[in-house]
Amino acid sequence: VCVKRVLSAVQRNGLALQEHRWLWSDREVVSTAVAQCGSALRFADPWFCNDRRVVVAAVRSDPLAVRYASRRLALDVEVWRAAAASSQATAGFLVLSLCVCLRWWSWS
Repeated sequence: VCVKRVLSAVQRNGLALQEHRWLWSDREVVSTAVAQCGSALRFADPWFCNDRRVVVAAVRSDPLAVRYASRRLALDVEVWRAAAASSQATAGFLVLSLCVCLRWWSWS
């Protein structure tokens, strides 16, 4: 499978990233996947969870993707601004997202 085919697949469905583990460290593929579906961040190499640009793109697409960010970025003002700007964001949804993050961290 060539990289162009995978890029095309993740442009249509970001979660297609999970099927291509060998590209979980490719910046272009991961950035494209999370821009389409923020939850695809969970399949990327862990260091992307600490990359502000990738995390911001993920939460713009899906505010709940903040749960896959590093602890440092999950509390970052720029990340929460992007989450708030998401078309899916409401005040209640953002509070719920923060609660999910805090609960997730307490388990890890």
